[in-house]
Amino acid sequence: MASKQFFLGLNWKMNPSSPAQVGKLIKEYQEAINVTFPGEIVTFVPDIYLDQVRMEAQKNKVYIEVGAQDISTELEAGAFTGQVSAHMLMSKQVPFVLIGHSEK
Repeated sequence: MASKQFFLGLNWKMNPSSPAQVGKLIKEYQEAINVTFPGEIVTFVPDIYLDQVRMEAQKNKVYIEVGAQDISTELEAGAFTGQVSAHMLMSKQVPFVLIGHSEK
């Protein structure tokens, strides 16, 4: 019998309201994720914070993966205002994407 792999996804929605709050949230994660979790923890953040969350997590030794909150149906580039393509996310090494939002 194969062991189960657990997955914990945390969706920030349209939060936080400023880059200054990202560091504070990551420090709170550091305190909250103080146990061994038998799986992956992925934080889905607004695209504008992808790099900052990674940097803050690494700096604070918080072991989470970072994912995007949405992805375009268009594969690469074009005149698609506000869209983020799979190619763009792959170039930033974003391994996870949350799709199927109830509000979308």
